[in-house]
Amino acid sequence: LLTAVCQAVHQLRVRLGSLEPRIVTEEFCKALKTLPNLCPHFHLSLQSGSSRILALMKRKYNARQAMAAIELLRKYIPNVKFTTDIIVGFPQESEEDFEETVEFVKAAGFLTTHIFPADTQGKYRRPRSNQKRFFLQTDSSKVQLHPLLFPNGTA
Repeated sequence: LLTAVCQAVHQLRVRLGSLEPRIVTEEFCKALKTLPNLCPHFHLSLQSGSSRILALMKRKYNARQAMAAIELLRKYIPNVKFTTDIIVGFPQESEEDFEETVEFVKAAGFLTTHIFPADTQGKYRRPRSNQKRFFLQTDSSKVQLHPLLFPNGTA
């Protein structure tokens, strides 16, 4: 389908967003490489860099698979860039889980990271200290805080 879209609108740039790591295969990357009007930017629906937290979130991938997807896309698409979403303060998130996520974000080198607090009460609430710590422990120039949660742009 993506190939058909890119060919149909060959004069326009096409952006593919919100990739799940499990769909990024060698075959998928080879196909993407043949599409000259596909933007070399992908938003990876990560949510956490901790496999344990991803399992608790009922995601169908783990941190290793997410990093493998990033590496595979980098192998096939020159100058590819990534953005992602991270949820911090998820119930049962330990200090180790938090640190795994920080390290994952650093290793992945995301262009931008959108950080959201876990919504454990059915509505947005004040950010937990982990959210502020995440902002401080990663390259803050690459972090964007959701404007509805942080109207002043700071954690």
